[in-house]
Amino acid sequence: MGHPPCSGLISAYDPVSGAGLQYSCEAEQWAGTITVHLSACTLAPGTAGRQDAVRDDRDDNGQGRIASRAGFWTALVTTLLTVVSFGMAIATPPRSGPMCALDSCVAYPYIDIVAFFPRDYFWMFPATALALVFPLLIACIHYWARNGTGPFTLAALATAGMSATLLATDYVIQLTVIQPSVLRGETDGLSLFSQYNPHGVFIALEVLGYLLMSAALALVMPAFAGRGRLGRALQWLFGAGFASAIVATGGMAVRYGHDVEYRLEIALISIAWVTLIVGGALLTVLFRRTARA
Repeated sequence: MGHPPCSGLISAYDPVSGAGLQYSCEAEQWAGTITVHLSACTLAPGTAGRQDAVRDDRDDNGQGRIASRAGFWTALVTTLLTVVSFGMAIATPPRSGPMCALDSCVAYPYIDIVAFFPRDYFWMFPATALALVFPLLIACIHYWARNGTGPFTLAALATAGMSATLLATDYVIQLTVIQPSVLRGETDGLSLFSQYNPHGVFIALEVLGYLLMSAALALVMPAFAGRGRLGRALQWLFGAGFASAIVATGGMAVRYGHDVEYRLEIALISIAWVTLIVGGALLTVLFRRTARA
């Protein structure tokens, strides 16, 4: 009684030559006797055992293309949100502290601010959206990056998450707590949280949030190694942005001490947003190119 032939693939490795041997096996069973026919072909040296690696590379390439497409749109949205936030913030004049140039500046307890609603708070809407989109941009870079940079991009993603949490919480408190409370005359304890307090909680959270944003951008620098001119430009940009943030923090601490007020906040916001505008535009081009590759 005959049985249909069976076939299989046997891989072996020659440690002397470094070549892989691949045997195709055909076996026939007849009346309890199995006859096996082997034919061998020699693979290129060093290729043995790479089938799984090739399969993983194909998976990585597919993942990279998805990350490139998502990264393109995320970088574009990030750039636009940053431009809008920056423009609206510049158009909102300081009404208290050392940089107030108005005839009547807001003074302690920083609650005589009803006349400034909602104009002075408009810029926080795109800034909140930007803070929430930023971790998505870092996530796209993390999944787009080549193997070996994962620890850096993962650390950047965690740092971006902390930045987003601080900044979004800071802005939402202003929009949903400070405004309604002042409009209702419920002003007890609000001076510490008001954005008009030049050394209040609002300023402190922004300082830490934007410092972490610059740090997150610096942590993704290894992801752009070997990516041509755009990659090198992004590495220089993100590195310079973080270095500028550190220098600004240390320099203002030495120069002003406890009287730094919101000067450091303005410096760190400007550094982070300029970096995001330029970097977002470069990332849009880079992701577009890799998505088409």
